[in-house]
Amino acid sequence: MLMPKRVKYRKAQRGRMKGKAQRGSTLAFGEFGLKALEPGWVTNRQIEAARVSLARSVKRGGKIFINALVGSSGTVKQAAISRPDIDSSSLGQCLKSKARRMVFAAFSGDDTEVQIPLILTTSL
Repeated sequence: MLMPKRVKYRKAQRGRMKGKAQRGSTLAFGEFGLKALEPGWVTNRQIEAARVSLARSVKRGGKIFINALVGSSGTVKQAAISRPDIDSSSLGQCLKSKARRMVFAAFSGDDTEVQIPLILTTSL
């Protein structure tokens, strides 16, 4: 692609995204957190949109349960969310995909259903 040597407002290049994260891998507060397993850009608009949709769906706090079907190998076979309005949204899809990546200890016997609680609060 042709481009002049010098321009007044050159577009900044974002570089490569490789390797493990150097910062931001520890919990700042709370006991649980979601962990990204692959690199990707997340814009401030996406973060704000997720926060607003979560705040609207929960209003003034509440609980969401992720029901996960754990197989005998310790992997999650199926995940569903207790609230149907969140289950069909993009937030629900994200939560279910994160739940499917969880790994539990292997056990003998039939598949077991595990309920993972998420307690959501709004900050003032």
